[in-house]
Amino acid sequence: MNQPNKTLLLAVTGATPQVITETLYAIHKQGLEWPDEIQIITTSVGKEQARLNLITDGKLKALCDEYQLPVPVFDENSIKVIPDANGREVADARTLEDQEALADFIVKEVAEHTKNTNIRIHASIAGGRKTMTFFLGYAMSIFGREFDRLSHVLVSEQFESNPQFYYPTIQPKTITNRENITLDCSKAEVMLAEIPLISQRMIDPKMVNDFDKFTYNDIVNAIQLANRPEQVKLTIIFDRDNPRIVFGTKEIAFKNRKADFAVLAAFARARQSNQPGFYRQSGRKNAPSFTLAFLRELCLLEAEQFDHTNIQEMLDNLSFRGALDNKTATMLQQNHDHEFDENNFSDKRSSLQKMLNKELPKAAVNLLVPQTHGQNNPYQIQIPATNISMHGMIKE
Repeated sequence: MNQPNKTLLLAVTGATPQVITETLYAIHKQGLEWPDEIQIITTSVGKEQARLNLITDGKLKALCDEYQLPVPVFDENSIKVIPDANGREVADARTLEDQEALADFIVKEVAEHTKNTNIRIHASIAGGRKTMTFFLGYAMSIFGREFDRLSHVLVSEQFESNPQFYYPTIQPKTITNRENITLDCSKAEVMLAEIPLISQRMIDPKMVNDFDKFTYNDIVNAIQLANRPEQVKLTIIFDRDNPRIVFGTKEIAFKNRKADFAVLAAFARARQSNQPGFYRQSGRKNAPSFTLAFLRELCLLEAEQFDHTNIQEMLDNLSFRGALDNKTATMLQQNHDHEFDENNFSDKRSSLQKMLNKELPKAAVNLLVPQTHGQNNPYQIQIPATNISMHGMIKE
């Protein structure tokens, strides 16, 4: 991978914006990449403190001038305020809904920044509330690349959290602490503690794609469900005008995807009935037919009579209603035994998977899309039979 040519210092701050100057000082002293730009994630209160101290009072420029360093790009637009659950700038995220909004905002900010391979991210978790620092570190553990950094700054105890201290000065400069004791800023010790970063992107790059489409909470719930399949609930709702499922707390409509609905319903019914599932190969001895199970679910959905002795008429009726696409109907009509072959089976499974990928994180999709444990074993969905329910046509 090409090395980036710019560095962004991305930090969370609260009421103490001096963590920015302290971090910059430590970066300089430890010979790390000097940031070309700074961006802060904070609350509305934190934004005002950062604006007044770093910009208006010139603390950022003072540090750079004193140590003859270029001033990183930083203005009011560089200070981003976390929204609350209603999209308003938050002063202090305290409710569960605000915490979820905070998590989504920070995760998506990091996701967006790490798309640019020309910019190295140096993420600082030295400031802000504990939840803010956690989510920034968490986001870096998902999206971080091998050239990104994650750090915390350590400051001498007597200078730590002192609102008058911003960085160790070259010449003596006196300030006082809460006990009114005089301190010399030039004597302060500031060190950057770099946190080793091994991210999900480095292990499984495809998984990070979920975070472009789903909320932090959706993905966490999906992963938790995947690890506790006994708690997963699946409801199949046969409604001709609006076929849908309820998976956990999420409702997914299959209005224009009736064939995909029938595939899932066939596997769900097999699981509910404690049947072994279906094989990719048609015509296996003593194995249930996936094709007939698929057509049976379509007939139930469309209130059509299922008659396996008259496949042709059944296909015509389902095609006429628009429940069966022409390609599938033609293939089954031309096949002498009216059965899906291995490729058709795979196509139907892939179509369901693509549809669900748009609705659910990967961990949840894997529970609904039929899986197999070896080519000689049938495909099944990974949900307990007792947790599957089916309902007939529902009139709202």
